[in-house]
Amino acid sequence: MLGGAAAFGYTGFRDWVSEWVGRGGEGVALVTVTAVGPIRWNTADGGRPSESAVHGGPVGNGNNGNGNTPFIGRLITVELVRTLVAPWLASPDGPNRAAYWQPGGQLGLDVQEVDVSRTFAFVPGQTAVAFVLPQQVDLGYDAPMLVQIGSLFAADGAGRIETFDPDEKITLDNIGTYLP
Repeated sequence: MLGGAAAFGYTGFRDWVSEWVGRGGEGVALVTVTAVGPIRWNTADGGRPSESAVHGGPVGNGNNGNGNTPFIGRLITVELVRTLVAPWLASPDGPNRAAYWQPGGQLGLDVQEVDVSRTFAFVPGQTAVAFVLPQQVDLGYDAPMLVQIGSLFAADGAGRIETFDPDEKITLDNIGTYLP
């Protein structure tokens, strides 16, 4: 089993947005999910790295400090609908496309656990709110796997945005009141 956790406090969507935008250069955008990849390793081919890589510690630094650490997750591709808080980073895959690495999952006996209060399922065609990174980040283990979305919150069919607090009532219609 793999361990992987990120500790963060979620005190509400308004604070999440404020903290994200306040870090300097990060944006928020409304996007459409265009593809949801399969659960895979963050290797060039998606396959399992060597046993020593899986069970060893981090081996150097990628752009985000974890670029040479093997992870399990899925790559989600999104397309820009409109920016809510600029900027939007153009992707090599097209100026209106971006990628989000959703950590967690199981491949065979390998499990990547994610320590968050709630996980989100994404489907192509779904609307979501993307928290845009100021630059692409290399999450790949043995080759670049570039992402530019730091977090992604799905909107359900009624337009309600799913956050870490299931009692929040943020919708696509009222999201503007939560933005700086």
